[in-house]
Amino acid sequence: TEIYTLSLHDALPIWYRATGRQAILGLWPVTWGSGAGTFANQNHFANWIYMACLFIFGWFLRQLHPLRASRLPSGMAATRRAGDAVFLGVALALGLGIGLASGSRAGLLALGCGLGCWAMLLALRSHSRRRWLLIGLALGAGCLILAVAGEFLLGRMTEARLDLAGHYPKAEIWKQSWAIWRRFPWLGTGWGTFVTAFNYYKTILPGFTCWHAENEYVQLLLETGLIGCGVLGAGLVCLARVLVRALRQERWREPELAFGAA
Repeated sequence: TEIYTLSLHDALPIWYRATGRQAILGLWPVTWGSGAGTFANQNHFANWIYMACLFIFGWFLRQLHPLRASRLPSGMAATRRAGDAVFLGVALALGLGIGLASGSRAGLLALGCGLGCWAMLLALRSHSRRRWLLIGLALGAGCLILAVAGEFLLGRMTEARLDLAGHYPKAEIWKQSWAIWRRFPWLGTGWGTFVTAFNYYKTILPGFTCWHAENEYVQLLLETGLIGCGVLGAGLVCLARVLVRALRQERWREPELAFGAA
């Protein structure tokens, strides 16, 4: 609820920008070209929206066609509520439309990864053809929403290659971070020292302070080096193995919600 309250609040500038209006009710100036509302940027906004959508899809599935094979025996009598399914379906459509209208390319990539995880989990834990038909209809509706609300996003997608080939600020920061990491390949510059190290060694963006690398993995490599990345990576692999094993084999009281969160 909190996520969607924020989302609707920040969706208004996106909607009004799409309609060509300069201000909401003549009072609230629209942030043109950013598609982020009051969030820091488009990616922050879209990631919150898509995270909510991936979870709510599980809840939506729970109300229409609950998973049986992966549910605990105590939760087998899963009640369905058609009214809830309608409400959740509307929330999903609005969420996807708002997220796509924000124009976030990285957010779309994250959504694709999340949908890929959903597809793999359902392929492993679901044996119902009717459920796959329902999912196919949902994907078709998503493509329709993309066609309706994704003009800004599709335009930015066509610019991606030009951005990476040119002097796109994020790409420039990544290149500079790579060059700095090569000075400290094994241990990095130290945890939490990106701001100090980058602004000391950088040869770009004069007079501008870069607070982070615009990419968690690039910043992790710069700050902790190969050794730090290896240690943290091994820990993440161990956690991932535990999670994947649980999702593939264990029964859950509410598997649709567990899959949506994963």
